[in-house]
Amino acid sequence: MTNWVLLKHAEILSTGNSSLSDKGERDSIKIASFLTRFNISTIYSSTSRRCTNTIEPLSDKIDSPIIKSSLLKERRLSSVALNSYTKSIEETFLRPDFSYEGGETINHTKARLLRFLRDTDVRNDQLVAASTHGVNIAILMNLATRRDYLECWSSIREGDCLFFKAVLSGTNLNIKLVRHERIL
Repeated sequence: MTNWVLLKHAEILSTGNSSLSDKGERDSIKIASFLTRFNISTIYSSTSRRCTNTIEPLSDKIDSPIIKSSLLKERRLSSVALNSYTKSIEETFLRPDFSYEGGETINHTKARLLRFLRDTDVRNDQLVAASTHGVNIAILMNLATRRDYLECWSSIREGDCLFFKAVLSGTNLNIKLVRHERIL
């Protein structure tokens, strides 16, 4: 069994810019202060700058390096411009095997995230932190709670920390949401 705390990156400057805003930088320090109360053994992050910048203060506080993983990358919705990001996301949540041109389906993203959880070299009963994107967390939250994708996605805010237990039994991975902390 592995215990995970997945956190959504802090506030960014604007869509298309991966840098944290001033508020996002201040919030990343608050996130680190909150998470240092727990015995985190390992830190992972999406390769996205906003995710690594969000978790850097924790890395500094507990003196643990950040391991970047492309398996935690942001889901590519489309390679072409879409009229409405929110409506496009909603459409893919309703149809998990559907993708826009050049995009990734929900089911493909889910398989990538499960591969990350299965293949991560973590000893049993450790608490592992990972900084990633809201859609990724919503997909894992859906697996853990069976709540609707859109409901899961709508409930996640920047800086939220979700605690999960992941139990690998043979080739089956069972995920349970333990708690959802809104710390900002």
